[in-house]
Amino acid sequence: MAKTQEEFILELNDNHAVKVLICYLLKYLVEDITEDELYEIAVAGEIINYFHYSEAMETLFKTGAIEKVEKNGTEYLAITPKGSFSVDEFKRYVPRSFRDKLMTAALLFFARRKREKEVICKINEAENGYYVEFSVPDATMELISLKLYAPDKGQAELLRENIMLNPMGLYWQIVSLSLKNTEEIPKNPAEED
Repeated sequence: MAKTQEEFILELNDNHAVKVLICYLLKYLVEDITEDELYEIAVAGEIINYFHYSEAMETLFKTGAIEKVEKNGTEYLAITPKGSFSVDEFKRYVPRSFRDKLMTAALLFFARRKREKEVICKINEAENGYYVEFSVPDATMELISLKLYAPDKGQAELLRENIMLNPMGLYWQIVSLSLKNTEEIPKNPAEED
């Protein structure tokens, strides 16, 4: 099967492309990122091969394109002027689709991390199954507190996973359905004939 131009370019310059991708992410990502977080996004997220990632990181540190900086007791990765210059000069050699894929993965990673910190969704064992307890706190109050029953652990985990995909969306769907809810009007037995 013939390779696309993007695949050919990336294979031709694997290590160089990976270095540019990493520097690109560090330059344009607004969030501070640790080395473990970058690894989780790039390698565990299957965007960059482990061996190319390891080699690229080693080279980027050695050449001074990236460095570690400490903030509030945590070490974060930071791009240096040398790394920033490399992105400006060489980003066109890495197809935009790869740059977008890595940036999107990073943004989704941090959005998920933020949700996990803000939203409480836990599984508790019940007498005949499990309860999934979900709550969304706001600055001064709790927006929603919901307890759902699941007959087994697998279904409870699936409920929790799906709730955490978009907890605020679930909250707004519940509010919307509640506002549209109407009283059931009993049917007149005389009208049924």
